[in-house]
Amino acid sequence: MRDALAVMAAHLRDDDEGVQALLDGCDVRAVAVVLAGFAAEAVRLAGHREVTDGDLARVVGAHLRRIAKEAL
Repeated sequence: MRDALAVMAAHLRDDDEGVQALLDGCDVRAVAVVLAGFAAEAVRLAGHREVTDGDLARVVGAHLRRIAKEAL
């Protein structure tokens, strides 16, 4: 989950080199599964409109807040 969050955060910053570096050091299939789940959540958030980076950022933020709460 954390690798996927890092990849998505790098993507939202338009950091293509960061995305590639993160993908080189992780289980790409596991990251793809988590990102597919993020995409599905973003589609649900968007309803009938086009999914935006803002929708994806909301999904990533929600997961980061949950991880932070668990860490406390």
